[in-house]
Amino acid sequence: MKKQQAREGHAYAVPLRKGMGFGVCVVARKAKAGVLLGFFFGPPAPQPISPENLGGIHAATATIVEIFGDLGIRDGTWPLIGAMPDWSRAEWPVPDFGRYDPLSGVARRVQYDQETLEVVREQICSRDEIAGLWSDGLSGAGAAEIGLTKALSG
Repeated sequence: MKKQQAREGHAYAVPLRKGMGFGVCVVARKAKAGVLLGFFFGPPAPQPISPENLGGIHAATATIVEIFGDLGIRDGTWPLIGAMPDWSRAEWPVPDFGRYDPLSGVARRVQYDQETLEVVREQICSRDEIAGLWSDGLSGAGAAEIGLTKALSG
């Protein structure tokens, strides 16, 4: 498999588990040391989609949004599909995330810097206030594959 570098505004085929085929990841931010923000999409396809099909993908329709490590892209197991048409960072903003600690019962809304993906604010809030937010954390590439597989499995 061909080694590659992650690039903002590029889409990669994400191998799904259980033989489900491939999903799509659009890299929206590339931060320090292999940390990326990705918007992940289905439906599962038996083969990576073609670059011509990227025009129908938009941030608002993501199946999952998460911060993750770039190993799958670097080692080539997530093949490059192509550059997103008319890529604009402004149309793919870094969202707020939610974190809940079941041991302490504390919920937090987490905001990241739009450029560096460093935490700029954590606000304690109710669990209801984070219910509609993406889950905070840093996933490895394998965990991202598993999460997308679960989300697309129903």
